[in-house]
Amino acid sequence: GQQKAWPESWQGIKPKKTFKEWNENMVRNVVRLSYIYFQNVIVPSQKMKDKLRSYGVKSRITILPTGLDPAEFDLSTKPKRRSSFELLYVGRISREKNVDVLVDTMKELASQKANVHLTMVGPGPHYLARTRKRVSELKLGSYITITGGLPRQKALSYYQQSDAFVFPSMTDTQALVLNEAAYTKLPLIFSDPEISFIAEDKQTGIQAKPNGQSFSSAVIRLMNQPKLARKYGQAAHLRATKLTIDNQARRLVT
Repeated sequence: GQQKAWPESWQGIKPKKTFKEWNENMVRNVVRLSYIYFQNVIVPSQKMKDKLRSYGVKSRITILPTGLDPAEFDLSTKPKRRSSFELLYVGRISREKNVDVLVDTMKELASQKANVHLTMVGPGPHYLARTRKRVSELKLGSYITITGGLPRQKALSYYQQSDAFVFPSMTDTQALVLNEAAYTKLPLIFSDPEISFIAEDKQTGIQAKPNGQSFSSAVIRLMNQPKLARKYGQAAHLRATKLTIDNQARRLVT
């Protein structure tokens, strides 16, 4: 019962071996205690549902991803593209997003002289400078463009200029940008399938291990099989259309 929750929780919080263990116990117990007063909990992904269950949350958990606004996307426009196969990453330029995997990927593709280009859209701030320096040191300037943070509409325009979306992060809770890419009919190359029901290997894209070799192999496959890339992109778009803000709002109140 609720009366026993707090005394039991303090036993878990008390340090036993290391500060790391103490910190993990504290987070687990505080999270569990925070949710015992709610009958229904809403999370954006299966990944977060599994995490709360692992913390001991017993409440009903409903998965309800953040909705997309179709009005933000103009799918009728066809901007002029480069002659190369265009890869896109949108998100923070940070270590936890595994952006180094993308640099490793382009290093591998450059060694194969693949006709491919990557645009990375997102703010840093600190890891942004580090990543730009690494790109320069590896002489990958013609293969990688890093825009930094951009206004939302400008950032969204890059989806329409791309051929595939790459997302090696393993720490996201739902990866809204992956859903946005899917809505614009881009095939997906991703590492974590639990961040979105849209991300499914061999259905909407390719699940790759978070390393340069695995991602570069996936890129080559999509480059060499344009029909397959279009098939994945269409399937991703079909799933993404179910995540509009209107649909998600209806699910929230029913």
